Amino acid sequence: VVKKAAIASDIYVWTNDDPDLEIVEPQMRVSINKNYLHYGRKDDRPPQKHTITITNHGDSPVAFKVQCSDNVNYFVNEKYGLIAGHVIREMPDIRGPNFFDLWVWRRPCTCTPQAVGLYEQRTDVLQILIAPAFSYTVAPATYFHHSKPYEVLRASLLYTGKAWEKKANIACLMRSWRHWNTWERELKELKEKKTAETSVFLSPSIQ
Repeated sequence: VVKKAAIASDIYVWTNDDPDLEIVEPQMRVSINKNYLHYGRKDDRPPQKHTITITNHGDSPVAFKVQCSDNVNYFVNEKYGLIAGHVIREMPDIRGPNFFDLWVWRRPCTCTPQAVGLYEQRTDVLQILIAPAFSYTVAPATYFHHSKPYEVLRASLLYTGKAWEKKANIACLMRSWRHWNTWERELKELKEKKTAETSVFLSPSIQ
C-alpha cells in the first residue's frame, strides 16, 4: 500500500513513504558584498550608482531575480540572471565567473516623474531572490514563475534627502544584519544544536 502518494505519470509515483529515490535540491551558498547603500539628492546626470557583487560559493548554478520597493527612483542593469558555480568556473573550456556585478542606480531629481519627498529621508529595500538553476538553456525568469520559498538576500537603500556629496557616497556590508548570505539559517541551526548538546552534557545526571 502506497501512502501519501500522487501519480505524476504512468511511470513514476511520488511518495513520502519509503521511496526508492530521493530528490534533493542542490545546496545554495550565495552572498552579497554590500547590504547598505547610501544615496543623496542629485539634480543632474549622471545618476548615482552603487555596485553589489552577488557571489555563488556553491558548485551548482543559481538564478536570481531583483525586486525593489521603489521601482520609480531606482533601476538596475539586470532584473534576471544566471550565476555559474565553482564546477563551471574551474572548467577551462567553458570557464565562467561565479559572481555577478549588480549595478543599482538612483534617478536624478530632474528625471523623477514625481517631485514629492525629494527633501525627506526615506529607506527602501532591494531584494534578490535566489533559486537553483538546472539548465543554461532556460531563461532565468522561468525559475520564478511559480510561488515557492526562495532564498532571499536583502539590501537597504537609504535616501538622505540632502545634497549629494562624493565623500558621503557610502556603500558597505553590515554583517550584523540578516539576509546578506544564504547559510545564516544553517549556522543558526548548528549553533542551537551545539547549545542543546552542551546543555545536556553539562546537566547533572538523574539518579
